[in-house]
Formats: sequence, structure tokens, C-alpha cells
Amino acid sequence: MGFFKKLQTLFSPKDAFQKKIASITGIYPSRPDLYQLAFRHSSLSSRPNENNERLEFLGDSVFNLVIADFLIHQFPTENEGKLTEFRSMVVSRSHLNDIAKRLHLDALIEKNQKDFFTHDNRIAGNTLEALIGAIYIAEGFEDVKKFIEEKIMLQLVDFDALKEKEFNYKSRILEWAQRNSYKVEFVLTGEITTGTSKIFTIALNINNEEVAVGEGSNKKSAEKAAAEAAYKKLGILG
Repeated sequence: MGFFKKLQTLFSPKDAFQKKIASITGIYPSRPDLYQLAFRHSSLSSRPNENNERLEFLGDSVFNLVIADFLIHQFPTENEGKLTEFRSMVVSRSHLNDIAKRLHLDALIEKNQKDFFTHDNRIAGNTLEALIGAIYIAEGFEDVKKFIEEKIMLQLVDFDALKEKEFNYKSRILEWAQRNSYKVEFVLTGEITTGTSKIFTIALNINNEEVAVGEGSNKKSAEKAAAEAAYKKLGILG
């Protein structure tokens, strides 16, 4: 083999991709084709085994499990409700997208520019989940757990800000409904006057079915209470 042929082999696109993944994750890919699949958007192919959607599905579950385990140890005195809030903040679409971009995953995504809609603001976060799925299959649970904890949770998540941030149940419900094409309505069902104050009752309906009810001294607080009740009842993550 000639010098230039050797040089070309040494610095092949495939090898460069593996080195890039290693620099991001701390793991040198044992199955590079699987990792490449994690970055292949469905705009290139709608066939299940030719895009990253199956890996994304798996990675979502793995990510939530590792985060739950991490939070249990990170916050030993917090109750279940607060831990659920923390996890939901971490895995929210906007937060996942931010993490993925800070890891520079967006530069590696393969997509059909002609068919791809630039307003799709979930692609980076979805790719992160697909990468997690690929690591889990190729390297096993301990390696993917180490990547999530060391490269994401300890370096890219601000826990002090997380604890101070008020969780917005209404916006999470609306984001979840939009992703699943559900219709959400907040309906005033009661208004009681007691002396100089009022109590409002709001029902949260999804696809015209009542899911939860909330009460408050004004409509906004009643909506917030209904959204929180619905969020916990439905077990929504992100």
C-alpha cells in the first residue's frame, strides 16, 4: 500500500467519526455503524432500521432510568414529587436540545436538507437520546450510565438553578399535548363567592375528556392546580 493510500485509510471519514464520538462521550465506539445510525434522521429514510427513531425510543427510557438513579443519590432528602420535577426539567425538550448542542451533536446529524424542516426544534435532543440508545446496545449499561452521569449530569446540568426554578406544569402539559397532537382545554366549571373572596374551579380536558380539576383564588392559580394534578395523574415525563 502506498504512502497516500495509507494516509487516506488512517484518516478515513469513518475513523474520524469514531474519534469524534470518543471525544464527546469518552467511549471509543465498538460498533461504529450503530453509532452512525444514531445520527441518521428519518428525513433520509422512513424505514425503521435505517433511521435513529428506534434508538431514540430506547435511549429515552435508559436516560430516564439513569437520571432517576442519579437524583435519588444527589438529593437524599427530597420527596418523590420534587425528584419527579427535577427529572422532568432535565429531560424536557428544550433542555435536551441545549445539552445536545453543547455536546456539538448537531454537527454530526445526517439529514435530507430538501425534506427536512428547519423549524423542527426537537432534532438535537432526539439525537442525544438515540446516541444514548446506541451506547447502551453497543457498550452496556455501565458505560452509558458513566457517560450520562459524568458528561451530562455533572458537567452540563446546573442543579442550583434547577432547585430554584419553579416547575411550570401548564407549559409541560401543553408541550406534551402538542407532541402527541392532543387537544387541551381549561374550562371554568365553578365560581364561588365567600365574603370578599372567590374560589374558582377549573377542569383540564384532553380530547374533550376531563382529566383533572383545580381550585384557586383566581383563574390562573386554578389552571395551575389543574395542570399539576393532570401532569402527575398522567405520569408525563418531559
